[in-house]
Amino acid sequence: MRWFKSILCLMLTLTLGFTLSANETQAASKKVSLKISNGGTYYGEVKNGKPNEKGTAQWGKNKTYSGDWVNGKRSGIGKYIVKDYSESYMDSIMGELDNVRTTTYIGKWSNDKMNGQGFYRDNVRAFHDGNQFDEVNEGTFKNNNFVSGYTVGMYSNKDIVFSYNSSVSEIIVQTDKFKFQSDTFSKMIENQEYQYLTVITRDGKGNEKMIGHEYNRDVQPQVNEYKTTKRKNGEIVEEITTKKSEVGATKIAEEVDKILNKHKVRFDKLLQQLFVN
Repeated sequence: MRWFKSILCLMLTLTLGFTLSANETQAASKKVSLKISNGGTYYGEVKNGKPNEKGTAQWGKNKTYSGDWVNGKRSGIGKYIVKDYSESYMDSIMGELDNVRTTTYIGKWSNDKMNGQGFYRDNVRAFHDGNQFDEVNEGTFKNNNFVSGYTVGMYSNKDIVFSYNSSVSEIIVQTDKFKFQSDTFSKMIENQEYQYLTVITRDGKGNEKMIGHEYNRDVQPQVNEYKTTKRKNGEIVEEITTKKSEVGATKIAEEVDKILNKHKVRFDKLLQQLFVN
């Protein structure tokens, strides 16, 4: 009988332990509604009365965050959308608002701010007066600021700009002849269908080489080399020109192509995000 009682006690202990563990797990994953700072509301998982793990917050009708939380702050991976409705001149005449600016960030968060790798889009639609603005950024963010990576933007229904920035190089390519239905960044570079291009390379020792080139213009390509002499908070505030020259377009094109070929795929991929609903 003793062995029977021992087995019975063991079974009761295991059953009780399993039940408690299940209840604790259920309590931890239970979703609740909370009021949070800045007039927001939250629905999701909580810990110690604060948003924790997965949940969604909304501030008014225009701001929404859905993703990871740690101790009441956005941390981990999340999506943040802000809509701004403003009245244009035609809106006031038509009696309705359709001038809408939408910003969207999808990526890493830390300490309630955009920190790490992410994707950011700033899109403005104003259908009455025809103005449109669309810009996408993909790369590294620090304390809500985009610090390095790729940008593709279309401004005022005309100009499109491709840019890339890092600690070792910077690229800016601009054109007003881009055909969105058929063109790609790769095709534009191959056919030299842009108006302006700047490529900067850095060696990390304060030396920079800038190539400035304008196609289809009566201007010779420029190659300028600089030496940084003073910086403040990481930004160049003083530099001297160490070399300046005009060179043939063919030589410039060859040097530029070597640099741009490294970035064509990323630019073309980001280009596809423009004007995607």
